[in-house]
Amino acid sequence: MDQLPTASLAPDGPQGYANHLAGLIYTQTMDIIEGKATNVALLYLMILLIPIYGAYGVYQYRKSYIDLPYVGIRPGLFGSWKAGYYYLHNSADVVWEGYQKYAREGRAFVISTPKRWLVFLTDPDQIAELAMVADSKIGFYEALNMKNKHNRVAEPSLGDYINTYHVDVIKSQLTPRMATILPEIRQEGNVAWKDTLKLGPGWTKVGIWEVVIQVVSRSANRCFVGLPLCRNQELLDIFRAYAIRTNEVVYMVDLAPRMFQPLLEWALLKRFRLPQRAMKILKPVFEERKRMREELGQERWDAEKPNDSITWIIDAAMRKDAHQQTNEQMSWRLIWLNFAAIHTTSMSTLHILYDLAANPEYIDPLREEIIATMDQHGGYTKEALNNMLKLDSCLRESQRWNCVVSIVISKLTMCDYTFKSGKVPLYLPKGTFVTAPATATHFSEEIYGPDAHIWKGFRFSEMREKMTNPEESSKLQAAATSKEYLAFSHGKHACTGRFFAIYQLKMLLIYCLLRYDIRLPLDRNGKRPDNRYVLGRRSAEIGGSLEFRERKEWNELKTRWGEFDEEED
Repeated sequence: MDQLPTASLAPDGPQGYANHLAGLIYTQTMDIIEGKATNVALLYLMILLIPIYGAYGVYQYRKSYIDLPYVGIRPGLFGSWKAGYYYLHNSADVVWEGYQKYAREGRAFVISTPKRWLVFLTDPDQIAELAMVADSKIGFYEALNMKNKHNRVAEPSLGDYINTYHVDVIKSQLTPRMATILPEIRQEGNVAWKDTLKLGPGWTKVGIWEVVIQVVSRSANRCFVGLPLCRNQELLDIFRAYAIRTNEVVYMVDLAPRMFQPLLEWALLKRFRLPQRAMKILKPVFEERKRMREELGQERWDAEKPNDSITWIIDAAMRKDAHQQTNEQMSWRLIWLNFAAIHTTSMSTLHILYDLAANPEYIDPLREEIIATMDQHGGYTKEALNNMLKLDSCLRESQRWNCVVSIVISKLTMCDYTFKSGKVPLYLPKGTFVTAPATATHFSEEIYGPDAHIWKGFRFSEMREKMTNPEESSKLQAAATSKEYLAFSHGKHACTGRFFAIYQLKMLLIYCLLRYDIRLPLDRNGKRPDNRYVLGRRSAEIGGSLEFRERKEWNELKTRWGEFDEEED
């Protein structure tokens, strides 16, 4: 049973008493949920003491006051609390207000959220310093677990970031092998588009979110678990449900008082036992793969082993202790890879489809580039994908406008810290949450010019075409990060899987654009569905629709490079 740290039996002062009470309520609640205790009366007694804990929360909230400009505080009694709850659904407006006021001076500012104060940096040099500073001084994982509770909603060693060898799998196996796995991901994406889009004659209106998440999860899992498991709908549904529910639950749980968090975790996530259901399907697969590894011997295994994440996870686990080699532990790695990949890539795919449908003048030039580049490079190769500058630019521009997380590089100061860079000196006391405003930075006219608020699909390809230095040009690729482009965060903890995500997005879009015409429904009058903001997260409208029609040019294109060989044809 996961437990929060509790205070000693003799709490010292209000802070010790509050921590002790929270710990007791947490453990008692979990014991009742798991059937290990029935002393509900004791639980009720502890709940009666909630006002004391609430009073301590007010004390702690006030104590954490930071000597910086505050943005969005409403006048009157409980102004900072009202501001915190206003931030829930208006985070983009509040952050933009602060950015406009203080970015020119390079000053940081503070916003009240329902749970904590957040310090936002505006100086690009201080953002770069935050991205690279040692975790012992400004901690990344500490902030992540305090906000997202990954150490409670996932397997503890995953959430505590102790045995994160699945991250090493992405760095050392997935990214370097991209050229060899692209054909399988391409094929699965193509088949999934065809299976999922059921079109009639002429234009067909489609609820696009269900299509996108199915295509993304199938094509990603062709690499993660291979055939035929990547088409096991029960497993895909579990991966999808866990990814979406966990993304929602961590934010809801963070808003709740700590004593209620275990109840919410159980009610909203743990009672569905999604990881355990996935493990029932995955266990025989891991058993068979481990048996195959043992029977072949190391030399033949290295030569003949399947090229997927199951193999890579087994190989990595065998270099760890016995506990990490269990089927349960290895299954958690696959669940976590899906958690990281499915929701964010699906949302990014939805955004770019909305953006192109709302800006149809970009579609034909993209098709021309795709065809010309594939003709030049002999089909659907990694080199061809790398040379599709306009497609890459549209993806980067869509991410600039719609990055899934609108605040990034969120960290917690582990000691008093003074920034060494920036126009204005900045000191933050220990225990301060500090972050960077991705969306506000992306709309800065100081950085992106007077057309920063215009969706300009070829913004970055036009810049790259004027460059003669390939190294400088590569800094404007869709997967590249910088202190001015934060869609994948930046620095030491930038998104590890961003290269895989961009290649996957490109492959899915190429097939979609070559095979189908797409447009917004006529009643949208050319306007894409609005984004939604909850706290620091942005999501596209998942209830939106697009209209699709098969192109007559497809019959010639699908055999042009011998690449679009869907299995059913």
